[in-house]
Amino acid sequence: MNECRKLVLRDATIRRSAAYAVAALPLEPVSEVVIRPHKAKRTTDQNDRLHAMLRDLASQVDWHGEKLDIENWKALFTASLCGQKVVPSLDGGGFTVLSRHTSRMSIAECSDLMELISAWGVEHGVKFSAP
Repeated sequence: MNECRKLVLRDATIRRSAAYAVAALPLEPVSEVVIRPHKAKRTTDQNDRLHAMLRDLASQVDWHGEKLDIENWKALFTASLCGQKVVPSLDGGGFTVLSRHTSRMSIAECSDLMELISAWGVEHGVKFSAP
């Protein structure tokens, strides 16, 4: 059976527990230990605020004569912040834009995204409902 444990090193006690757990593992080739740093993902509060901001954009702003939905605004700002890649579509009939998913953003990255949205929104007269 494949056992997977995840320990978040928030304090010295958890760090010691993790060190003891690693030291107690058997030294056999069948055991594999993977330790990797991982940035904490965006918080629920950040997610709620981000989506409130995107709803405000969708309801208040016309983008080149079009109303964009929340997902399109999110894609537009994410591509602006993180960059994008354009590749030919599978059927050869156009192109597809590849960009980052906000669900994989760290707390800091999500904060940067909301700062970008806020700054752009203020410049374009958006009245944000979220503080």
